[in-house]
Amino acid sequence: MRNQEKTLGIMAIFKGSPNQPTFREKSYYTTLTRIGSKLGIRIVVFSPRQVDFTSRTIIGFELIEQIWKRIEIPFPQLIYDRYFMGPHVAKYRPIIERLQNDPKITFLGRGLSGKWQVYNMLIKSNDLQKWLPQTQLFNPTLLETSLAEQGAVIIKPMAGTHGSGVIRISSVKKGMN
Repeated sequence: MRNQEKTLGIMAIFKGSPNQPTFREKSYYTTLTRIGSKLGIRIVVFSPRQVDFTSRTIIGFELIEQIWKRIEIPFPQLIYDRYFMGPHVAKYRPIIERLQNDPKITFLGRGLSGKWQVYNMLIKSNDLQKWLPQTQLFNPTLLETSLAEQGAVIIKPMAGTHGSGVIRISSVKKGMN
């Protein structure tokens, strides 16, 4: 470990081979790396496909002089789970659970499975209720009713981050926009 830094491993979704820095949300991880650097936290982005329990190492990528470089490091003390959505999660669930249950690792980002679960948790708070928009699970009849009553609706996917997949539908004189 360099200069007594803590290491934050970010378990991420890779679009292609985990041997290349093909992970999603690269600009987000770049920002986290810059912040981490100021706080003495080393950031390494990795795929669950690159975890070796025998040697207790991961192969991942670290941003060094603006280039994501492939490195092998011991298991990080902290793991931020950004591998939490989509059908691919089930395939790597045993690896993820093994990391979650490792007593030497603090696992961050575990728990809530989607926006509906988050909403139902937040709505229970008297302090937060007034700030939450009216939210319902999607169905076509509800869409028509909501458009007639409110003139516009926002539809969000159950999973996802950074606004990906969010759409706004508004009523117009002849149909929807």
